[in-house]
Amino acid sequence: MKKYNIFSLLLIAFLSLALLLPNLAPSLQAEEASTEDATEAPEEEASSEASEEADDLAPAPEDITVAKINGDSDISLLEMNFHAGLLFQQLTQTPAFLPQASSILQSMVPNDQGEDTPLRDMILKLLQEELALKAKVVQKAQEAGLELTDKDRSLVDNFFASFAQNAAQNGLSVDELLEQFFGPGATVEKLRPLVEKDLLQSLYLENLYKSYEISDEEISAEYEAHPEDYDLVDFLLVQLDAEISAEDLETAKGLLAECTEADFAEKLAPYSGKDEKGQEALIAGSLQKGIAKKNMIEASADWLFDPARQAGDTTIVEGPKSQSALLFISRYRDEARNYDSRHILIKEAGDTDLDYQVATATANALVNGLTAGTSEDLFAELAGKYSQDPGSNKKGGLYEDVAPGSFVKPYEDFCLDPATQVGQINLVHVTQEEGGYAGYHIIYFKGLRDANWHRAADSSLRAARQAEALDQLKADASFEFVDNGQELIIPLATPVTAEELPSGEESAPAETEEETQA
Repeated sequence: MKKYNIFSLLLIAFLSLALLLPNLAPSLQAEEASTEDATEAPEEEASSEASEEADDLAPAPEDITVAKINGDSDISLLEMNFHAGLLFQQLTQTPAFLPQASSILQSMVPNDQGEDTPLRDMILKLLQEELALKAKVVQKAQEAGLELTDKDRSLVDNFFASFAQNAAQNGLSVDELLEQFFGPGATVEKLRPLVEKDLLQSLYLENLYKSYEISDEEISAEYEAHPEDYDLVDFLLVQLDAEISAEDLETAKGLLAECTEADFAEKLAPYSGKDEKGQEALIAGSLQKGIAKKNMIEASADWLFDPARQAGDTTIVEGPKSQSALLFISRYRDEARNYDSRHILIKEAGDTDLDYQVATATANALVNGLTAGTSEDLFAELAGKYSQDPGSNKKGGLYEDVAPGSFVKPYEDFCLDPATQVGQINLVHVTQEEGGYAGYHIIYFKGLRDANWHRAADSSLRAARQAEALDQLKADASFEFVDNGQELIIPLATPVTAEELPSGEESAPAETEEETQA
């Protein structure tokens, strides 16, 4: 099983959970509806009241210590359930404290040793291994004087605002919805410090990652040591019929020796199992250009990135359910460079001469007011006032880290022209036929990023150094459950025994994983 990076999982969960809430609304609503439909008998009402009185006397989840970390700090049940709920939701797309989550928690998944283990046990093991480290990271952040900004806190506000919105849609209070995700006692007030602490450690890790000084010599050495991680390949691909006969497969293999780049796809297409129209589409789409090793199946990557590979080499890679015919074209270092720019868009409202004339006059008036020395700040201010691009006008027309091929050709021709200088302003016209937003784009060029291979190698070195720093912290970190603390976290539903049922009734069998998924 792939080893999860707990920091990545928790951060992704934190940032994406609110976006996933609308998809969970029907199940939450159904759960609430079934609760409302249930009618309590007088005896059950009395039992419920007694239970509520007992709950009032029970300690709050934030006052229950379930583990000790780093020898001297306590982790409360509330905090453990918060992190367990985040991780469970990220892995299953289900709130951890709904009844249906119990069977999912008991489902078996492979662990690092390839052995099956209950999902709940895996979650607790991951948290046990990493939460002490997380506490060390937060301590480092505090020692460094790192504090959340107003912008950071707005992320936390948005996190809870999304819960509030979805709770209202489902007839729940926000705290009721939070309890379905993070367990009893979860409220906005109690969870906010936990969310802020999570965000603080993420910001510290981001700052640590950016802080390393990586030289060009180190980056070049990293590339030379692992070129396959940073190169791209061009090749032709024809997917053969999944049910191809042994005879046809041998015939296809025999054709490889006589295939050239010009006729490879055409000669192999008849063995794809597609009709004539499908074969034409297959031939038209056979060229695979600029593909990284990480984006291929292992067998194809091993063959295409073999240092002995020569232009025109062919093979059929056989998998358990399919065969792929390949022709190697070339392998090269990824020299493409992304770019940054600001722009002001003046749309053509329609396709009449008047629309064109109005857009032209407006664009020219703006351009004529700009000089070669116009500052980026002034340009951003004008973009905020006049740009008709809703995707960027609130950001001063800013588009950052744009990959070649993302924007219309006239725009990119200017930004990728080697002669274009930082701070240079240009006016380009985009027609309806060229796609995108038809009209005038006034562009302020901010500059090119480093070549993709250079950036990727730099990222690998930074990630490796960050991992070393975390390993050092982890060596000094400790985590230990107290008493029965482990049993209290994301608890499984307690089965009803025969003695607890009214006379004549039998306990319903537990749901299987298949029934739960259905």
